[in-house]
Amino acid sequence: MNKVSKKILEDVEKEGNRIVEEAKEKKKEIEKATESEIKKLTEEIDLEVKETEEREYERLMGLKNIEQRNILLGYKHNLMNQLFEEIREEILKSNGYPKLIDSLFEVGVESGKEDVLVGKDEKIINKKFIDKLNKDKGWHLKLSKERVPIKGGFILRGEKTEIDASIETVLGEKREILEPELVDILFGERQGVR
Repeated sequence: MNKVSKKILEDVEKEGNRIVEEAKEKKKEIEKATESEIKKLTEEIDLEVKETEEREYERLMGLKNIEQRNILLGYKHNLMNQLFEEIREEILKSNGYPKLIDSLFEVGVESGKEDVLVGKDEKIINKKFIDKLNKDKGWHLKLSKERVPIKGGFILRGEKTEIDASIETVLGEKREILEPELVDILFGERQGVR
């Protein structure tokens, strides 16, 4: 029985060694496959991170370009506002202002019985001016005591109509026509700045 036991033990030991060797080989295969999978995943993650960084960089550059363009447009818009403000001031100070006002009355008066509303700082359009217009044109305009928030020109208020002949409105209409050309002259480009 000793020989049989010894033989069984040898066979068991052999089988155990074979199983251990097989397990070591399996472990190496699993480690190799895991290493390969980790390498593949790492490369995919690196690529995804790189693509994400590139997209984020492009997004940030796009935002920066939009911000710069908005700053530039704001600058141009402010320059145009300043230019038209200076034009308005020049019109109000010029010797041609009374003639412009006469022309605006010619175009704006419909019935000749309108109320004339002016801004609080208006110097040209006063009772004497309106009386002269009424006498010269046969109108019956009345200078209203109500003051409106305009900085030049007037508003004609009839029974059913109101005509805004303020310098701001007149310049606003002219601005829409002239602005593209002024932008081209000042900035060398054909686009609006509004």
